[in-house]
Amino acid sequence: MANTKKDLVAGAQDLIQDIFDLYDDYSAEDQKKIENMLCDMKDLNTHLKGYEKEEKKKPKWLLKLEKAFNDYFGKKD
Repeated sequence: MANTKKDLVAGAQDLIQDIFDLYDDYSAEDQKKIENMLCDMKDLNTHLKGYEKEEKKKPKWLLKLEKAFNDYFGKKD
């Protein structure tokens, strides 16, 4: 695919913003189309959950240590 993930995400964000710019002015039929589209996207997301790997649970002491570290130094994403 020619587009990178970054391009696709940026395009999707722009598209969603554009769709909702005048949402209140749309007919009930067009609002329903948007609702259906979002429901389809939720269904797709649920289907794609199968690709996610279950993370091993970390011990509580490690979670507390990570939280303290991130609180002190700021979490980097």
